[in-house]
Amino acid sequence: MSKAQHQGSTRTIPIIPRELVKNGKQCWIVRVPSDLVGTGPARKFFNEKKPAIDFCKKLTAVRGSPAFEFLDMTPSQLTDAVSLWRTFSDLTTEELLQAVALWRSSKRASGSPVADVVQLCLDSKAESGVRPNYLKTLKCTLKNFTASHMCDVSTITSAQVSTWLNGNGWQPKTRLGYLKDVSTLFKFAMKRGIVTSNPCDGVDRPRLDHKPPVIFTVEQCKALLNVCRENDPALLGYICPILFGGLRPAEAQKLVVENVRDGVIDLSGAQSKLRKRRVVVVNATLRRWLDVPGVRFGNINLTKRMRKLVKLAGATWSHDVLRHSFCSYAMTKFGARAAAEMAGHSEQVLFAHYREIVSVESANEFWAI
Repeated sequence: MSKAQHQGSTRTIPIIPRELVKNGKQCWIVRVPSDLVGTGPARKFFNEKKPAIDFCKKLTAVRGSPAFEFLDMTPSQLTDAVSLWRTFSDLTTEELLQAVALWRSSKRASGSPVADVVQLCLDSKAESGVRPNYLKTLKCTLKNFTASHMCDVSTITSAQVSTWLNGNGWQPKTRLGYLKDVSTLFKFAMKRGIVTSNPCDGVDRPRLDHKPPVIFTVEQCKALLNVCRENDPALLGYICPILFGGLRPAEAQKLVVENVRDGVIDLSGAQSKLRKRRVVVVNATLRRWLDVPGVRFGNINLTKRMRKLVKLAGATWSHDVLRHSFCSYAMTKFGARAAAEMAGHSEQVLFAHYREIVSVESANEFWAI
């Protein structure tokens, strides 16, 4: 194949065999791309599929070989290549490896599509052992961001991030979460040397109107627990550690019998949100409910079963309503410091997100359920 023939080619479609019938017989044809034709035939027939596939693999290998790339180089490029080789031939092995590392870093910085950096970021987070729920949320946000930014990550500006964030009709709380996720992406890219700055730093943070959390009344709690005891007592092992113990839903879902012993709920690092050991004292109310016959830990199909219970109890479900209820009644009964400690977060978080005002009478009635 001549160099002129190669330079005149523009066809780079994948090389695959096609099945057809020739002279009444089944066969496979491989159409050789024009850049690989040379002096041979432009197509070749095979009686069996495997030889056709093998021939396609050979053509593909030839196209990707250094010799084939050599044919596409201009005289000037050939001169530069020879000069570069002479420079490298004088380097030690350690110097050569350093040069390659610098070249790769430069290449990433000068050309890194958003989709590639997103995948690197997600892989890194998964390897570091972040919570599955966090990784799932991060992946969802960055997938949306990637769909709107099919470009080099280093070219993205604060204005582009702001337009994406504020132009989709999302609520302020959603926008704030998305901004944090995208900022995580650029912080990762900065650590890897892919970008030099974080465009999210120049985006105004959405302002939130803090609303009181939704909690269950004492009567609603009673109704839900009684319906659960009558229809699905095993699920009390999920509901009660949240409602009376302050566990997070994900923590309650991971509970096993071995975690509840000696008057405490003892969670290992992998079971808690912050990956730190968490010990919760089993108070008298929680103990009575965990002693109900049929209680089980590690329940499955939670969404479907909880939906059924809430409907039977005539209650209205709200995000994290069980934990919000615990924090509100616990604060009135035991004080902010104790309630925050039982819930596993700070007093600041308690006041900002979890506490609704309840009377002393309601709190006493709640803890006497």
